[in-house]
Amino acid sequence: MTLFLFALACAGGDPDPDAGSDSTDTTPSPTDTTPEPTDTPPVPTDDPPVPTDTPPTETGTPPTETGTPPPPPTGPLSYDTDVRPIFEAACVNCHMNGETSGSLDLDLGVDALVDVASVDLPSMVRVRPTKSENSYLWHKLEGTHIDAGGSGVKMPKGGSLTPTELTTVKGWIESGAGP
Repeated sequence: MTLFLFALACAGGDPDPDAGSDSTDTTPSPTDTTPEPTDTPPVPTDDPPVPTDTPPTETGTPPTETGTPPPPPTGPLSYDTDVRPIFEAACVNCHMNGETSGSLDLDLGVDALVDVASVDLPSMVRVRPTKSENSYLWHKLEGTHIDAGGSGVKMPKGGSLTPTELTTVKGWIESGAGP
């Protein structure tokens, strides 16, 4: 008999058709067609995954998935708008506000940098517009100044610019080193 009731229940039949319905019974019948909620995986997209456990950089720009610096912003960059704020934060103690270590006064802006011979390596200018590899300032910031024939220590002294800041300075040089 138990097997018969089980088979009848699986087939959707009622074992006691005279019993009537109980309005307090909320058990779904085997024939209930309401779908159960499921944990459906997200629909895949072509967008690369964004890491959620990596904090943004100092500038608020999240690092790329590969950890490489982001590409420079498109269009020409400005010394006054894009680069000077970086130098004001990192170079102020030695090269601004009356300090001219290495005869470099960044308060003079592009006049102190663009097409001006470097004191450490007179055969190379501090900034050669559109050519960061021929700019002594870039070598000092990147730490390749000794390989280029220069001297001294990597700048900024006792620290380093962030990858985003370095990308901005290089982008400024590569876009023409405008004011």
